[in-house]
Amino acid sequence: MRNTEWNLKLSRSVAFRSLSLVAIGSYLLMMVVIATALQIIGGDYARLAQISFLFGATIGALLLLPSGRFRAWLKVKLAKNFFQHRYDYRSEWIRFTDTIGRPGVDSAPFHQRVIKAIADITESPAGILLVPDESGQLVLQSRWNWSSIEVPARACTTRTIPFLESTSHIVEFDTLRAGKDDKCDAAAIPEWMTKDDQAWVAVPLVHFDRLAGLMLLARPRIDRKLDWEDLDMLRVVGRQVASYLAESRSQESLSEAQRFDEFNRRMAFIMHDIKIWSASSACWRATPSAMLTIPSFRRI
Repeated sequence: MRNTEWNLKLSRSVAFRSLSLVAIGSYLLMMVVIATALQIIGGDYARLAQISFLFGATIGALLLLPSGRFRAWLKVKLAKNFFQHRYDYRSEWIRFTDTIGRPGVDSAPFHQRVIKAIADITESPAGILLVPDESGQLVLQSRWNWSSIEVPARACTTRTIPFLESTSHIVEFDTLRAGKDDKCDAAAIPEWMTKDDQAWVAVPLVHFDRLAGLMLLARPRIDRKLDWEDLDMLRVVGRQVASYLAESRSQESLSEAQRFDEFNRRMAFIMHDIKIWSASSACWRATPSAMLTIPSFRRI
């Protein structure tokens, strides 16, 4: 017997647009109902009240609908009330890989693309990337839309890197400021991070138990707490980004070693030419004295 059961599943983009159309239609219907009610009630100022209401409602819609904050709020409510999971993992992964793997003349530098790829997941508008230097200190590598945050030259404490490498703990600064993060070592978090109110989340990028970087994300338009899905998503993309950073650093080290080897070969050629030139000069200086001794030998 043929199975006739089927389920209609809408993508998140279709659901978001459908809900937006329903909201706009309801808004317009409400405007018509209220305007008609004002006309029915009548009175000396009914026409003026009707025109004023329609004008105010239209201006309010024009200001509200294009707002990025309103769209972010609507997406949060849609994901919370209409879907089992917050993220559409397939579309998020495609967007993540497209953002990072988009080289070209017009594209942003690699490290800025890395920041944007993670920030887009949580609707964060900005972020910075810190990487360990040769001395084992975190230094600023790149910024994305966050020029206001001040990063000191010594961007971490002596306990920052060991703590993050051993725990891979994602730091929520609001919870840390409230003293409710029992898993976080407060001494491992630099003071300049907690003092900035726009600092929202710190994501450690750990690759094979080594810290490849630390990413700070700015507070999104709709402030919220991270749930288990957010944390799992950030851990997965954090490990993936850490592998990209480790590979990029290995390629830079390899390129530097190749340039150093090329420099050594060129210096060897130069030194060889210098030795030949020195030997030639010595022979040229010795030639006149030899020529002077030959005639005197013939006289004898």
